Amino acid sequence: MLALPLAIVRHTPLWVWGLLLVMVRVGWRQTVGRDVTALRLLLLPAAIGVLSLASAALAFGRTGPGWVLGAWIAGAVLGFAAHGALSPATVSARANPDGSFRLEGSHAPLALMLFVFFARYTNGIALAMHPALATLPAYAFAASLLFAVPAGVLASRSRHVFAAAGSAAAIAA
Repeated sequence: MLALPLAIVRHTPLWVWGLLLVMVRVGWRQTVGRDVTALRLLLLPAAIGVLSLASAALAFGRTGPGWVLGAWIAGAVLGFAAHGALSPATVSARANPDGSFRLEGSHAPLALMLFVFFARYTNGIALAMHPALATLPAYAFAASLLFAVPAGVLASRSRHVFAAAGSAAAIAA
């Protein structure tokens, strides 16, 4: 019964576990209050967005780039809207005199990074065990949408930080 899960873990390249450690470290650092620049505030959602779109395109590009891109955009919009609707007042931030932002700690980025990792990891396992899944439009659409949701949530969180700190004009510029 444990043979398959152990085989999966044993055959996972070491760099994957290193990536997990880096993601946990970056996410854990965000659980404590800190000062960040506007650029750094936008970096995490941008990085997650680019990586999730690249992951979807690499895994499902043969299915049809239109499916992948459409699903990814839908997922990012869904994540952005869901965060905005469900947690508009949960982001606490203030602007510092030097233009940086003081953020309160949050476990949300860590949870989102772990979601991204395990979504990609389980998708990789599924595709390794059943390569034909990559050619199914419904699977490609669902996975691409799922990959993009965290990018949308993180982008919405950054927007809420700008708004909470009284810098909503920075987004329009």
